[in-house]
Amino acid sequence: MAVRSKDESKYLSFYLYLCMKTKQEEIYARKQGTCQPHLYAYHIKDFPIPVLSLSKQKSFVAKAMGLMARSEKARQQAWQAEEQIPELLVETYNP
Repeated sequence: MAVRSKDESKYLSFYLYLCMKTKQEEIYARKQGTCQPHLYAYHIKDFPIPVLSLSKQKSFVAKAMGLMARSEKARQQAWQAEEQIPELLVETYNP
């Protein structure tokens, strides 16, 4: 499901996305269906979104994007470190 603001001058789309992402478990709990549960717009139309001024939303989004970039960098570093394990194993057994 895409998150899009009806009025970017009131709510930034990425702000709405981040608000919903933090409550993902709660949102998924609203899914309906037995074989293949679905989530439709009407399931979340009354989902509470904190009301912030546009400037506070922009500040929040900027800070969140900074944290996301740091998180991605850490993931990349962890992945690169794990890639070195097979090489370390070879070095250990073949000095």
